[in-house]
Amino acid sequence: METFRSSFASRRRRGALLLVGGALLVGVAALALPGRGGGEAADRLSKPEYERAVRTAYADVQAAFAATHVESAELPARVAAAVRSLRRAADTLGDVQPPARVAREHASLVAGLASYAAELERSRNGVVGTSESVEEIAEAAEQMKFKGYDLGRIAKD
Repeated sequence: METFRSSFASRRRRGALLLVGGALLVGVAALALPGRGGGEAADRLSKPEYERAVRTAYADVQAAFAATHVESAELPARVAAAVRSLRRAADTLGDVQPPARVAREHASLVAGLASYAAELERSRNGVVGTSESVEEIAEAAEQMKFKGYDLGRIAKD
């Protein structure tokens, strides 16, 4: 009988070790999978980090557009610089994981910046008129502003 008990206890310990080992293996696998345990959620910026990222990316755009107030001979080069700054801002912000609360607006903002760059590039004199892209940028920034985000000039321009 004693042998049976010791054999049973030994099997129970092995079973417990296998259970713990299996749980550890599942935990490690979950961490390694994309979007699980430290993946996407951990990569998202905090609200202050996101606000700073948008303000920084847009500062270059704002400076490039301020530089377009020049004589007509210089305008094409300045518009080309504005297009490059819009693309850089779209690329930079496209790599950002925004807070989940503004993910949809962030996607619209990035798409609007890229689209506006394409519109300006097609325009020879830098004048686009009413632009759906500009409206998309403004609407996305305005929605984020109403959610309490301070994006600086992009929410005011």
